[in-house]
Amino acid sequence: MKRIAQITDIHLMEVWSAKHGADTDTNLKLLLQDVGARGIREVIFTGDIGHADAYQRFFALLKDFDFTVIPVNHDKFADIRPHYLP
Repeated sequence: MKRIAQITDIHLMEVWSAKHGADTDTNLKLLLQDVGARGIREVIFTGDIGHADAYQRFFALLKDFDFTVIPVNHDKFADIRPHYLP
């Protein structure tokens, strides 16, 4: 049986998240550790990555997974492209 993790709306490095006490970087790291510990290697991320300055960090954290990113309303493809496409 194939298992896939679906993650969405992490809003890395966004002012609103930090203002409301969310440590989005730690949350994503813990989430990905849990996904990996469950033996899941494929991740589908369905948008709202966060601030454009967070994209490099986001893709670095996903490097050990097979992943797909589906941009949505808060994501800009121009910010994603340098990290996601060869």
